Amino acid sequence: MGSAAGPSTSTTGPRASFVQVFSSKQVEILDALCAKWIYRNALPLLTTESPFFRAFTRAFNPAYKPPSRWSLAGPLLNKEFKNLSLLVESFI
Repeated sequence: MGSAAGPSTSTTGPRASFVQVFSSKQVEILDALCAKWIYRNALPLLTTESPFFRAFTRAFNPAYKPPSRWSLAGPLLNKEFKNLSLLVESFI
């Protein structure tokens, strides 16, 4: 049963195995993977703001919020471009 004060924020109970709180490092890694997916598949930056994509990511873990198109357009894609450039140069 819930209390009058609102939902519990503890990590015990039935939601504990479903919802994982991410550290800032984990969010950074997930955002980088999302940027890689967007960049390497030439997807529109607006993809991560689609209500269907957001519902999809929430289904996996409600604690994760994918990066916005604004954060993708800056450092995340610049970093992915640099990483891909280094990979290509290593083959040349």
